[in-house]
Amino acid sequence: MPRPLRYLGLNWIKGKQALLGARSDTTPHLYTLHAAGEEIVAFVGFFDPKTGEAHPARIRLGRFRDLGLAQLACERHDYLYVRADAESRNQDVVFVGSDATRATAAEIERAAPGENLADLLIDMPRSASGAPFHRVASFFEGKKETLKQCSDGSWTVPIVVKAAEIPGWLRDAPKGTRLTVAAMRIAEGASDEEALWAERHREAFTRAHLLPQDPLFQEWLGQRYDRWGLIAAAETKDSDAVLLAVQETVKRLIGVPTRRDLQTNRDAVDRLEALDREFYADLSLRARQATD
Repeated sequence: MPRPLRYLGLNWIKGKQALLGARSDTTPHLYTLHAAGEEIVAFVGFFDPKTGEAHPARIRLGRFRDLGLAQLACERHDYLYVRADAESRNQDVVFVGSDATRATAAEIERAAPGENLADLLIDMPRSASGAPFHRVASFFEGKKETLKQCSDGSWTVPIVVKAAEIPGWLRDAPKGTRLTVAAMRIAEGASDEEALWAERHREAFTRAHLLPQDPLFQEWLGQRYDRWGLIAAAETKDSDAVLLAVQETVKRLIGVPTRRDLQTNRDAVDRLEALDREFYADLSLRARQATD
């Protein structure tokens, strides 16, 4: 049986605007770490594989108490893609990490042997069973009503939730049930909605450029949505032909003649976001199945 590949982490270098930065060797992902008070905030962004230029769009991975944890979170994120790519070629890969993160990973393993590192890296509350917040929490939309302050100084926070959206367990929970609550403000009014859509248009325009360049996305789209046979035909030629075929297939799936239409077509943005979510959900499922 062939020996598994070893994932040796990311090559971290000091940045001009960030504390540290690193580029993935597998995907067009750019990881950056920034100081936020006494904590470190980790972001994953994108760069053009051909020109090397970074794109301003990025996603926050989380906040961490020290640099080592933030670096390890980025490397574990990158490792999921490396492992998925290796599995597509029937290869095994093990996480080793860079010199900067091996000690942190070993420390976490000693503190909680057998735990999923990805769950431990994010500082989240846990349920009574020990499951992390992001895996068991219910997410729903509500509307805040007038607050009422109690005699002891605490507050009663009324939230109006539509009948179709309230989780059954929350509806049936007895009075006094203790909860962990996370909340964020969503768009209100025409101006906020327009600003939200402007951001979604920008992100969709960027993702429509970056997704077809991702080898994992190319493979996934060819297996799942090559309805017109464009990708299969291109695979007999070269990588440039595959890229063009994937780009054209995406445009057909979301119903636009050009990528520029994503700057104005909201229905196409919805379809692209759904396609993007499905791709990452399948990728995450493959990664979890590999660890089960």
